[in-house]
Amino acid sequence: MKRLLVCLALFSGIALTSAAAPTAAADPLTVLVPRGIWITTPGPLGAVKCTYSRASLCVDTIRINGQEATLVEGYTGSCISMAILNSSPMMGCSKSTDLNGTTQLTDFVANIQSFETPCVVEGAQTACRSSNFSLLPNSGQTGQSLITNAEITMRTTPGLGFNKQVGTVVANAKIVSFTPSSVTSDLVKVDVLAPSRNVGQLIQCSWFTVTIDTCALSESTSAMENSLRMYMYTAPLKNVALENDLVEPNPAGVGAYFTTDAQHVGLSSINFTTGRFGVRVSGPHNSSTGALNTSYTEWYWPAAFVDSLFGLLPEQVSRSTVEVNRSTTGSSEALVATFAATPVGVKITATGITFSAPNVGLRRIVTVKKGNVIPISLLVAAAGLKTDPAAKNAKVTLSAKLKKSLTLSNKSIKTLKKGSFEIPFSFKDASKKSITKIVKIVVK
Repeated sequence: MKRLLVCLALFSGIALTSAAAPTAAADPLTVLVPRGIWITTPGPLGAVKCTYSRASLCVDTIRINGQEATLVEGYTGSCISMAILNSSPMMGCSKSTDLNGTTQLTDFVANIQSFETPCVVEGAQTACRSSNFSLLPNSGQTGQSLITNAEITMRTTPGLGFNKQVGTVVANAKIVSFTPSSVTSDLVKVDVLAPSRNVGQLIQCSWFTVTIDTCALSESTSAMENSLRMYMYTAPLKNVALENDLVEPNPAGVGAYFTTDAQHVGLSSINFTTGRFGVRVSGPHNSSTGALNTSYTEWYWPAAFVDSLFGLLPEQVSRSTVEVNRSTTGSSEALVATFAATPVGVKITATGITFSAPNVGLRRIVTVKKGNVIPISLLVAAAGLKTDPAAKNAKVTLSAKLKKSLTLSNKSIKTLKKGSFEIPFSFKDASKKSITKIVKIVVK
């Protein structure tokens, strides 16, 4: 009734001044958002739009298809547990009802799920906070327009240090820009385009899935109303193996993001021996029309992260320095990849990925011509260890087979034959633990 009265009032005002009444503007979009998730104790929000107690992550503003939405406050309810490593998550989600249980027919529903996982930051064991955010059409509404673009502004808990910040985003939509939070700024911004509509049928799985192999997928995908889902965490991992299966965030990776239109996506991981940075994606073999189901993946890495993992500047990232492939048990194939570099970072896009659950990844390679000499220091840098003082004394050991194609001197390797070779080197870290790395070289 309120909307009807507003429309009538607008129409009456226009009729007095114009014979031709234009179409009235559409009502503002509405989004149901969670009230929040307490971390320790309630705190003031300051001059932000989040009107509830300080959450681990809260929604400040949402623009959908260029139109700023009105946020309708939901409540904190029970959600499906997303505990990792048996940690106790603190959850928060919005329901399609208000505090009195009345149905809220908003246009969209936003959802936040938050949890912690054990990690190591600057040598000390702690907990790294992660959050899932989703924005989807309210199931109680019909005829909703698709999300062709969205701009999300959120706030995270300020002043708690690097391991509590939002540094990286994984999304099922093309990311136009991403502003991470920091120790001094609680602001998080994500601007995305065209969330995937092809979400597929699933059982007990969300878009982001810790263990992809537990997802039961139909043989064909189903076209559904598109929804935007983002997984936000501290930063990509360091290329260092820790004991007790702990992970260590890499501060150089703050500002990185990954996006795909695959039906499911898993955790990023690093092969600590080869340095391959990969992520599992999953989907049915065929689409609902019977055509082959294919996907894309896209990484954005800040310059500091490219240097940390691969020892390269953004403009040095190319087909001759980074291998992009799709791998499954017992097989590996190169993917069609494009590289778009600026001084501050590089975007790497791979297309034509088929399913059901491959690992898509990036690996540093060293490409040289036959007869060239490769300094061992270059191998160390390619393995992401150029700033590690212990790795300066790395030693290469060639097998009898490799000696037929390469010769080894004190500080370098000379290439004798064309081909692809896996070169191992080893060193002892600060704790005297023996570390072995393998760098791939391609001799043309």
